[in-house]
Order: sequence, then C-alpha cells, then structure tokens
Amino acid sequence: MKQPDSLQLMVEVSETAAERAAQQLASANRELDQARNRLGLLVRFQGEYQSRFAQALSAGTYANLIANYRAFLAQLNRAIEEQERVVAQFDVSRGTRERDWRHRQHRVKSFELLVQRAAAERAQAAARKEQYQTDERAIGLWQRKQKGQGL
Repeated sequence: MKQPDSLQLMVEVSETAAERAAQQLASANRELDQARNRLGLLVRFQGEYQSRFAQALSAGTYANLIANYRAFLAQLNRAIEEQERVVAQFDVSRGTRERDWRHRQHRVKSFELLVQRAAAERAQAAARKEQYQTDERAIGLWQRKQKGQGL
C-alpha cells in the first residue's frame, strides 16, 4: 500500500471512530438529561407531598395518617438521593465520552494534516521533476544549437 493510500485509510478509520464517539456522547447527553428530568420530577413531587403533609398536620389528621406521610416522605427522600447518584454517574460518563470524542477529533485532524503534507510533498516532487526535465530539454537544445553552429 502506498503511503498516501495508507494515510487516507487512517483518516477514514479515525473519522469513523470520531463519529462513533460523537454518537456515544449524544447518547450520554440524552441519558444525563433524562436522569436530571427524573430527579426534577421527584423533587417537585416531594415539595407537593410535603405541602400536603403540612396541610394534613394543620387539619389535625390522625396519627396513623401522619406516620404514613412521614414514611412515604422518607422513602421519597431515599429515591431522590438515589436519583442524585444516578445523575452524578451519568455526568461522569458524559464527561468521559466527551474527552474520548475530543481525542478522536484531534486524531482525525492530525491524520488530515499528514495527508495534506504528503500531498504537498508529492506536488513539490512533481514540480522538481518537471523542472529537471525542462532543464534537460533546454540543455539538449542548447547543445544541439552549439553543435549546429560548429562550436
């Protein structure tokens, strides 16, 4: 395989990897958003339930109903704490995927730069070859002209 072909292959492979990393980053962002939304719903529900609990207390509700409210609020608090941990985990995962995506984007750009440099070197080599051939023709013409003049 010629060098330019292998470089182009590396660009294509790194682009594919970068696209996969971008898809994984998008997925991580969606997961994080969903987890944050669930947490927000739990927190809003907690506020509503605490408000109802306060109303029940002021209305002189029975002791067993108050115990049920407290038990449910404790369970809701545990659910919120768990969801906060889930959000934190998804946030870490998203950060990892973003770093991976950035790294892969950097690789793509590096390989593209190598391809550009190789193309510039090939163009420069072709220009040198053409100049050499032009010089050779000019020398040949000059020599034939000199021979024709009997020098």
